[in-house]
Amino acid sequence: MIFRYALSNGKFSETEESTDSTWIRLAKPTENELEQISKETGIEIDDLKENQSRDKGSMFKSEPEYTMTLLDVPYINSNGRSFYNTRSIMIICTKRGVVTVSQKRNDVVDDFINNPPKNLSSDNLTGLQFQLILSIMNRYCKYINKINQMRRDIEKNLNVNVNDVDIYNLHQMESSLIYFITSVKSFLPILDKMQKFYGELTNDNADLFEDMRIRATQAFDLSTIYKEVIMGTRDLFNTMVSNKLNAVMKTLTVITLVLSVPLLVAGIYGMNVDLPMDTHQYGFIFVCALMIVFTAMALLTLRKKRII
Repeated sequence: MIFRYALSNGKFSETEESTDSTWIRLAKPTENELEQISKETGIEIDDLKENQSRDKGSMFKSEPEYTMTLLDVPYINSNGRSFYNTRSIMIICTKRGVVTVSQKRNDVVDDFINNPPKNLSSDNLTGLQFQLILSIMNRYCKYINKINQMRRDIEKNLNVNVNDVDIYNLHQMESSLIYFITSVKSFLPILDKMQKFYGELTNDNADLFEDMRIRATQAFDLSTIYKEVIMGTRDLFNTMVSNKLNAVMKTLTVITLVLSVPLLVAGIYGMNVDLPMDTHQYGFIFVCALMIVFTAMALLTLRKKRII
């Protein structure tokens, strides 16, 4: 699909006229749509298809008439093995406007269009590109903080209950952070290439670029730190489960040891041979008392050894 937006007074409005478009947005475009945009903008069709044929990862490429920046955008994964995942978006900055290409619509771009940052201008397309990338990095940080909050909520119930759902949720959080680390890590070297290409920037664009670098570095550092914390939490869960299992096994072992003593006495006196007190009128009471004494001795021995 093709969406065209004109930028006026810092706001985006959808338009049908290609000449008025500051931003052309392609979401899961068809072959015909790619050819149409290629003719309108002069962008090579192979460049428009770059994020379709390329594995996940970032890149920056400069052509005489435009620049291309490929990076990953985080999104909420409604059904999968992680809470969040990433998908690629291509940002192409021409002399007339900005073109973005993605396989699906994403919330980051929708929010950017509906609630654009301040000081956007169609005369500063480089700044618009930087603002969009900065919004993507901010979304990474937002999702990372949400993951950390979910981890904290699970840890609050750590002493109350440990269940499979919490362990699986921790696994999903860890998977999400691994996706984030992979995506942001591949983008960090691209910032150096972009800085080398653009050289001296205006004050506003220089500030945006620095903010972009800071947020990307923060996203990478936070993802790495919280991933390690989640791994520690999972290890703690495993230790607690193991300790509870050991406690149950210890209890069962003690019960087995204690019961084996009277069972041994009962087994001996159950033999069909002559035994002391077997014909005495108080023989049964004697055997019961013997079992109680031996059981008490076993309990005292276990208590002395601090087994119970």
